Amino acid sequence: MAKLLENTFRHVNIALVNEMSKFAHDMGIDIWEVIRGASTKPFGFMAFTPGPGVGGHCIPIDPNYLAHHVQKELGYPFRFVELAQEINNSMPEYVVHR
Repeated sequence: MAKLLENTFRHVNIALVNEMSKFAHDMGIDIWEVIRGASTKPFGFMAFTPGPGVGGHCIPIDPNYLAHHVQKELGYPFRFVELAQEINNSMPEYVVHR
C-alpha cells in the first residue's frame, strides 16, 4: 500500500502539472518559469514537470489497478486516479499537436 500511495501521489501530481501546462500555455504563461518559482519555497512543494508521459511502468499502471480494486471490492470510484489517468492519457496527443 505504501508503494501504491507513492505511485498514486506521483501520478496525480503529474496530472496536475500537465493540466496546468495546457492552460498556462493558452494564457501565455511559461509553466517552466512557474515551476522554477514554486521550487524556491523551502517547504511544501515538490516539483513535477509536464510531458507526454508519466515515466516508468508502475506510475501509470499501479494506481489504476488500485482504482479498479476499490471499485470492484468497495463499489465506488477512486476519482483522483481516474481523473489523473484521463489527463495524463491526453498528453501524448497534446504534445504532438503542440
